[in-house]
Amino acid sequence: MLLVSHDAAFLAEVSTDVIHFVDLGLEFFSDGWEAFRRLRPHAALGGRALEAAAAAVNEAASAEEGWREPAAAPACGEGAEEEAAAAMAAAAAALAAGLIKPFVFPDPGLLDGVKSRNRCVLRCSELTFAYPGAAKPTLRAVSARLCLASRVAVVGANGAGKSTLVRLLVGEEALPAHGGAAAAGEAPVWRHHALRVAYVAQHALHHLESGAGGNAVQYMQGRFATGRDREDAFKSTLRLTAEEEALRDARGGVAAICGRRQRGKELFYEVRKTGRAEKDNSWEPVRRCGRARCSLTRAQLSFLQAMPPYVMKLVRDYDERA
Repeated sequence: MLLVSHDAAFLAEVSTDVIHFVDLGLEFFSDGWEAFRRLRPHAALGGRALEAAAAAVNEAASAEEGWREPAAAPACGEGAEEEAAAAMAAAAAALAAGLIKPFVFPDPGLLDGVKSRNRCVLRCSELTFAYPGAAKPTLRAVSARLCLASRVAVVGANGAGKSTLVRLLVGEEALPAHGGAAAAGEAPVWRHHALRVAYVAQHALHHLESGAGGNAVQYMQGRFATGRDREDAFKSTLRLTAEEEALRDARGGVAAICGRRQRGKELFYEVRKTGRAEKDNSWEPVRRCGRARCSLTRAQLSFLQAMPPYVMKLVRDYDERA
């Protein structure tokens, strides 16, 4: 039996051999978990030892800042303190040896039209979301503001809605139409029109299956061959349904968004209508409310916002490639 588990105590109890995947290779330990733990202590952290190590790090950080959170309950079982000390020593040794490497994110610079790293570029306002058929919402009245200086970790129990929130923020999950801010012209999730989002799913195969059989360079070349992310085509917030395609293709419907420019503080988009010549294209504004709660009435909405929802999908699709 070959099994995979994050529970170190369980592995120590049942395993006779250990296969360690590291540096694109496999290391075999035929003497069981204890031999693996002795030879690779940084890789064997788990269970109570890892929790105790994290608690010790938090306590040290709190002491440096002059405050402490309430003490956690002591770990159960014999040898918990020894396990915590061993875990901390193993982690420190792994860090010193370069076996644990930090994440390094490149600085993308400022957005066009955004002169401050503290200006909001993505927000959700009173966001409530429930999956079809669900008895209760996964998210209820969530509000958040992100700027270019933000570095955010989303934490919570399994099923709390962490992945759902991220998918909604990046546009992987579509929001159902409802009242409130959305009915007044401001969607519960707002992104700056020049913002570009890179998203790697929790389960990486979600992205990589389409590139099976090729190497990493071929995958990247194929994914961005057209100058934009091929994954955009699968976003429900950008992909048109069959009914929406029929509305687009009907005479007088909005066939495409062909351009964008800014006049003062207002954005205008070049609109091409089905069955009309290019010379008949018009420039239409999209009125955006600068506050978390928008007060635009339906009569104040622009032509584009007052059209069926697929038109704003075309606007967002243009923003993704402009």
